[in-house]
Amino acid sequence: SITGWTPLHAAASFGQSLQAHFLVLNGANPLMKDQHGRIPSEIALRSGHQELADHLMKYQKIVETGARDS
Repeated sequence: SITGWTPLHAAASFGQSLQAHFLVLNGANPLMKDQHGRIPSEIALRSGHQELADHLMKYQKIVETGARDS
C-alpha cells in the first residue's frame, strides 16, 4: 500500500484488539514499519488505544528475543 500499512497497522489504529491478536498469532510482524517508520504499537498508542499498544509491545519483545510463551 502507499502508506506501508499492514492489516496489523490498521487494526492498531482502530483499536481492534481481537483482530490484532489474530493477525499476530497468524504471522503478522509487530515490528513491521510503515512509510513513516512507525510500528503497530506506536500507531495504537497515538490513536489512544493504550491497552492494545501494551499487548503489541509484549509481542514485539517475543519477536525480538525469539522467545515463546510457556
